[in-house]
Amino acid sequence: MPTRLKKFLLEGGLFLGGLAASTAITGGTTFLGDIIRKARVEHAMHLSLEEAMEAQEKELGIQYSSKPSLSTFSPFTNSQSSGEYHPWSSCILLRIDYPSDPRFKSPLERMRLTLDHELGHFYTDIVCQKLGIPYPSSTFTGRQLSEGIADYFMTRMHPEIFLHTERGCEYGTEHDLYCGGYWRVKPFLDEMGVEKGVEHLLTRQK
Repeated sequence: MPTRLKKFLLEGGLFLGGLAASTAITGGTTFLGDIIRKARVEHAMHLSLEEAMEAQEKELGIQYSSKPSLSTFSPFTNSQSSGEYHPWSSCILLRIDYPSDPRFKSPLERMRLTLDHELGHFYTDIVCQKLGIPYPSSTFTGRQLSEGIADYFMTRMHPEIFLHTERGCEYGTEHDLYCGGYWRVKPFLDEMGVEKGVEHLLTRQK
């Protein structure tokens, strides 16, 4: 074995061994396991990203011109959100420490639902750049439009898990951002098709 390779393997082994020992001493015995688990989940989700985008192109009749970057929340993150999209960096963040949910066979299946929602935000961003207009604002109506489009994407891709069975949403609430947003955009996207419908809604946003 070449000397450089021996040195690399030896130093790498010492580093990981030292990391495991130090975390065990400080009580962080799961730290290294969490790092490995996070890496495995991120690898699986990167493989799932292309699959999800291809499935949306087929189901929704759209075309992605680029691909977002993808990462996950740290297991230690206190955020209550299951996912986020950052338009300034075209990055999708997905949470990996989901609580148990009987509707899903695994955390990865739950994450796929969130991924389809966040891709709705990403597609909205692509259309905004194409039209030369800003991403929907952080006002309530702007957020409702953005979340409505994203939830429409998610619902079309997962019709077996329909979250908005009732139109009644108390106006101005957090729930109204999603439920109200979904029913706000649905007639346009159903009638005009997703591509034309999203363009129509974005050019008329207030």
